[in-house]
Amino acid sequence: MTYGDFAMSILNHPNDRQALILFMRQPQAGQVKTRLAATHGDQFALELYVKLLRRTLGVCLTFQQGRPNVDLLVFATPAAAIPEIARDFPGPWRLLPQTDGHLGRRMDQAFATCRQLGYRRTVLVGTDLCDLDATDLEAAFAELVRAPVVLGPAADGGFYLVGLRPVSHLAFHPKTWGTSSVYARTRAAFGAAGLIVRSLAVRHDLDTADDLARIQRDPLFTSRVSVIVPTRHRPEQVKPFLDRIRTGLWPGDEILLVHPAAPGPVQPLPAACDHLHRSIRVLPSALGRGRQLNAGAGAATGDLLWFLHDDCQPPAGFGYHLHRFAARTDQALGCFRLAFEPSCPELDLIAAWANLRTRIRHRPYGDQGLFCRRRIYDQIGGFQRPMLMEDVEFVRRALTLGGLTIIDEPIRTAPSRYLERGIWRASLQNHLLMLLHALGIDDATLYRLYYGRSPAKG
Repeated sequence: MTYGDFAMSILNHPNDRQALILFMRQPQAGQVKTRLAATHGDQFALELYVKLLRRTLGVCLTFQQGRPNVDLLVFATPAAAIPEIARDFPGPWRLLPQTDGHLGRRMDQAFATCRQLGYRRTVLVGTDLCDLDATDLEAAFAELVRAPVVLGPAADGGFYLVGLRPVSHLAFHPKTWGTSSVYARTRAAFGAAGLIVRSLAVRHDLDTADDLARIQRDPLFTSRVSVIVPTRHRPEQVKPFLDRIRTGLWPGDEILLVHPAAPGPVQPLPAACDHLHRSIRVLPSALGRGRQLNAGAGAATGDLLWFLHDDCQPPAGFGYHLHRFAARTDQALGCFRLAFEPSCPELDLIAAWANLRTRIRHRPYGDQGLFCRRRIYDQIGGFQRPMLMEDVEFVRRALTLGGLTIIDEPIRTAPSRYLERGIWRASLQNHLLMLLHALGIDDATLYRLYYGRSPAKG
C-alpha cells in the first residue's frame, strides 16, 4: 500500500470525523470586495463576490461527495443575518455565526467550535479564490494525516487555506490581516512552536483590478445560464419550485417559465405574477413540450441552456456544475444522474437502469435535466418533435457534435405518472412508446397512446 492509499484509508474511515469550514460574509453591496468596488462599483463587486462564493460552495460539495465522514460547516457574518443567508443559500451544510473580532480571532473560534464538536481534522477556506479545486481540499486533509498544520499560500502573500488537527495557537492572535506578510508570519509562528507545517499549491485571490485578468476569459465566470421550464401550471402554483431554482443561480442567470397559451412575443410579467423574482420571466407558447422548450430557448439571453421539468429537484450546487460545463468545449450535452423522490425499490431499479443506459448508450431523458451551449442548440435546430420524444431526438442529434457530460449527482424527479398508472405498467408503456417512435409512428398517435386524448384537447 502506498502512503497515499494509507492516508486516504484513514481519511475515509467512518469514525474519523472531519470538518470543512467555509468562511463567508453576507453578500451586500458596499460590504464585499471593497477594493474592487472602489474601481468597478459596488454592484460589480457584489456580483463577483456571489460568483466566487457559489463557486467555492460547489468545489466544497464536489469534494464532500462520497465522503460521509466530512461535514461542511459554513461560518457566516454578520450573525444577525443568518436567517437571510439560510434563505438565500440553502444547502446540505451547517450554518453557524462567526464570532466578533479580527479575522484571526474568528478563525481561532471556528476551530475551537470544531474541537468541541469532536472533529479530528479541520480545514478552513475562504471565498476569494478563482482557482480553488477539490484536489486542493483532498491534498489538505491528506497532509493532516502526517502533519498537524497545513497552509495554502496565496499569490498575494496571504493564505487561502489553513488546516489543523485539534490545536489552538497564538498564530491566530495578531490583529493585522490582509497584508503580504500574513502567510510567512503564520507559518513562522507555527514553526516556532515546534509544529510541522505542510504547504499546498499557490492559488490566487481576486481582490484588485489587476486580478480580474485571470477570469476575463474564464467561461465559469463569464457564462450565463438560462433555465427553461415548460409547464402546464400557473406561475403561482410552481413558485416554490421556482424559488428553489432561483436560490441556486448565479448573477446574470435567468429562469424562463413557458406556459401554453396563444403564441406571441415575450410579454412583461402580468400583475398576477409580480410576486416572482426579477430573474424569472413567464412566456406564452403553443401547446407541446417541444414547442414550449423552443419558445423558451428563443427568448433566452444566456449562452448555456438548461431544460428543466417543473417536477424535478436538482442537487445543491447545480449552478457550479452548469457554469463549469461552459468551459467543456469538447462536450455537446450534459445531464444529471436520475433519482425519484419519493422512491421505493422498484423505482430505484428503474432509476438505476436509466443511469446505466445513460452511461453505456449515452441516451439520457429529459427528466435528467439536459443542458447544452446555445451554439449546440442552434446548430441542430432546437427540438424537432412538438409533443413527445422531443428529448430523445434532441439528444441523438446533439451528440453528433460532441460528448456527453454526466454529473454524478442526482436530480430527483417526482414519480407521479408511475404511481398513478402502476410502476411496471408505466415503465412498459414508456418502452413501448420508444419502440413505436423508432418505427416512425407520428407524434399525434404517440400523444394519444400516452395521454389517452388527442393533442387538440390539450
